[in-house]
Amino acid sequence: MSSFRRYLGGLALVALAMGCQDPGLSLPDLGSVSWPIVHGEEDDNPDHMAVTAIYIVLNEHEAAGCSGTYIAQDVVLTAAHCLYDNFEYFLVGFGNDESQIRAWYSPADYLIHRSYSTYTNANDLALIRLDGGPTWVQPIPNLPSSQAVQSSEEGRLLLEFSGFGQTETGSTGVKMHVSDYLGRVCNSSSSCSWRVGYYDYDLAPWTICYDMDPGGPCHGDSGGPAFVWRNGREYVAGVTSYGYGDCDMVGCSGKVDHYQDWIEDYVGRQNGQTCSYDSECNSGHCVEGICCDDDCSGACEACDLAGSYGTCSPVPDRTPCPDAEPCDGVEICISGLCVNGPLPDCDDGEPCTTDRCEPGVGCVSEPRPDGAYCSDGNLCNGQELCRSGRCRAGEPPDCDDGEPCTRDSCDPGRGCQHTAVADGTSCGEGNKCDSQAICQSGVCFAGNPIDCSDDNLCTDERCDPAVGCVYPPTDCDDRNPCTDDDCDRSTGCLHAMVPDGVVCGGGACGEGSCQSGECLGPDQQVLCDDDNPCTVDFCDPAQGCQHEDMPDGSVCSDCGACQGGLCLPIPDCGEGCGCTAAGGEKGAVWLLLLVLALGLRRRRQT
Repeated sequence: MSSFRRYLGGLALVALAMGCQDPGLSLPDLGSVSWPIVHGEEDDNPDHMAVTAIYIVLNEHEAAGCSGTYIAQDVVLTAAHCLYDNFEYFLVGFGNDESQIRAWYSPADYLIHRSYSTYTNANDLALIRLDGGPTWVQPIPNLPSSQAVQSSEEGRLLLEFSGFGQTETGSTGVKMHVSDYLGRVCNSSSSCSWRVGYYDYDLAPWTICYDMDPGGPCHGDSGGPAFVWRNGREYVAGVTSYGYGDCDMVGCSGKVDHYQDWIEDYVGRQNGQTCSYDSECNSGHCVEGICCDDDCSGACEACDLAGSYGTCSPVPDRTPCPDAEPCDGVEICISGLCVNGPLPDCDDGEPCTTDRCEPGVGCVSEPRPDGAYCSDGNLCNGQELCRSGRCRAGEPPDCDDGEPCTRDSCDPGRGCQHTAVADGTSCGEGNKCDSQAICQSGVCFAGNPIDCSDDNLCTDERCDPAVGCVYPPTDCDDRNPCTDDDCDRSTGCLHAMVPDGVVCGGGACGEGSCQSGECLGPDQQVLCDDDNPCTVDFCDPAQGCQHEDMPDGSVCSDCGACQGGLCLPIPDCGEGCGCTAAGGEKGAVWLLLLVLALGLRRRRQT
């Protein structure tokens, strides 16, 4: 088992001493370069600017070379064996150009894994903190344990190696790369065995190994990366540690995902990794559980966007960015700025609520009083009224006008409509009173109506279109308990007085008896008399005294007639208000009404 740490043969100490801080330092010509690493090619990938050269001055006469990876701001990951022996100082260089390093940096401190074993090569990792690292280099993070390399990926996972080490021609100092598939994973705290061809190889704990076919790292590539891709992102999965043979048999790298906690304790968590506190992040910014390159405090900024995880970036346009005031509109992001959107529309579409936007609260709706009108614009579903904040439909209108010569319908915007049928249309069909009636201008005119007269004053003869002539009896009840009511077909209603003394009161009206056709109380006054000559007063023993208005026109005084239950003066009755001597057409009419009323007047009864 041989270490990959090798000296850079032919590199003079003076060359390093003169150029240790010069960003444009040119290295001495280290020989021609044909095939870098072992069967690889020059690595000019801009993303691999994070792969570093490490030059270690051992003493006055010797210098050694290793590689490393810039995994976080100011922090380089390399192999422990590169820094384990005594040395005077070392420098870390960044660059891709052949035989040209763009800038050199001095270390501020470094850390070798406390369990590194020179005997087994276990835990062969070290960390270097630079005294101010390059801001123009994008770090390539270490592979987290959540995406660890698994044994199931053996023979399938492609590893890419990069470093400044020796090629098969013996040249060094130029960044080269080559790829090979994962051969074996030693995912154990003790050594593992791997049989390749006829040989069994002992593998150090927590390593990933490969068969160097078609190529792999060599002397001077120690500490350099084995890259893998996970979910579209490149990670450092291995740190070149040791190999068998002269870079042509089996090589192994430290399994980086196993050392996540140790690395994070030193460098802090990288951008894009989960976090709980700012102090956990290398950037010093933990934003919504993610380490971010900035505090990312803007309302339209985020650190967890696809393609820029861990980098503070503007969110997509029209992403909501609401503030604490709901009444100034829903804010949205436009070009990274939070702007007010349209004002809220608080109309809930319910006509029985009063809608508004309450500052600090938002839209509120208060019910209108019950009984308030709330038309829905449809005249055919009745008059709507508010009830408990909801508009309730009323009774739909009855559009039947009773006229057979019209077609009745309801228009939501205009209400009931009555369209005349064609003139001459029969309207007597089914009419047993006039089967020959016809329509004219929407009105049914009689054709040959039948005569229902029966010459009987005790019936109210009439014709019902559905059944023909009907003869309901006349109601002769004068509501006077002191008369016997009857009807004579020739003379009409008869009201004969009952004998005096007949009881006519009682119950809710008090006691009363008949005297000369009137119901008198104990005080000899007409029982239930309200002193209104325009009402008929009578007693209902269950409900008490009742007072019904007399017909309009009934005579109630020498110059008065009833109107709506009131005794009003007769207009134009004439001088002296005698009425019988009054002249003029109106006086004659009222005189006629008076005569009729006297003939039909019913006594005020109980």
